[in-house]
Amino acid sequence: RVQAGPDPILVDHILDQGELRTVKVRTVQVVDHASRAEVGGPLGMVPLVNLAVGRLTENRALVTVRGTVEAGVDLSRVRVVERSGGLDLVLPPVTWSEPAVEGRLHSVRQPWYWRDHSVALSAVESGRRSLMSAQDRVRLERRAAENAERAILELLSRSGVDVEKVRVLSSDSA
Repeated sequence: RVQAGPDPILVDHILDQGELRTVKVRTVQVVDHASRAEVGGPLGMVPLVNLAVGRLTENRALVTVRGTVEAGVDLSRVRVVERSGGLDLVLPPVTWSEPAVEGRLHSVRQPWYWRDHSVALSAVESGRRSLMSAQDRVRLERRAAENAERAILELLSRSGVDVEKVRVLSSDSA
């Protein structure tokens, strides 16, 4: 019996492996974070009062934030489309892991009369939020999709599938 294309059951089994992480990003940044008390009520409307209270209650933390985040595709969400002579594998959109972040406190400056005990944690959270720019994220998503395509074809090839009959498409182009 001559088979027109790869065995869809074998392909389904290979793709039922969960997340395939194909890009890992590590960042290090120094965050200088400040917090200050806010004046409420009618006095809060006076700029000079806000300035004075802000300067008197300012807490600063200098923290090094190291972060790691990974991107890839969920193989269980790959859509397999049979076509004459082969298969199309349609990749789902790239997903990102939650960032793993750690901070190292270098210095804290607090006035004796008003202490913000969470200023260092706020600095680390600020670093986590700015882990990657939107432009970097788009570029890395493209790279993650390309790496996933190569990895899937390699995985199929090692399993005996004739990858010449397999096309891997992004969900954008399908």
